[in-house]
Amino acid sequence: LIIQASNPELFQSSRPTLTEGFEPLIGSIAKVILANQELIGNITVVGHTDSIPLQRSNPLSTNQRLSEARAATITEMLVQNGVPQDRIRFEGRAATDPVADDSTRAGRALNRRVEVLVEKRL
Repeated sequence: LIIQASNPELFQSSRPTLTEGFEPLIGSIAKVILANQELIGNITVVGHTDSIPLQRSNPLSTNQRLSEARAATITEMLVQNGVPQDRIRFEGRAATDPVADDSTRAGRALNRRVEVLVEKRL
């Protein structure tokens, strides 16, 4: 199961900080995970970016680091909402796995996303 959040307002531009007001969404995802623990195996949070390079002044310096930091933000919030830390990990894929045309503004907005991959418990 893949839960994908690609709302361009989810994160501030070029920042790993979740935009205020989206915390309840992450809390709701955590509640669904917790209510179905007997069915759910490992969880991987994957951060993605568009291909536009970060400005040199950005402390994260690369889209790879930005994608990792965004995935870490969501992972931390899921853990804070009760998801067991030993069942969840995160990774960043930067712009390596686009879902839309990165040459358009709308496509880049769709490519800036976080996915929560939920495996079925075997």
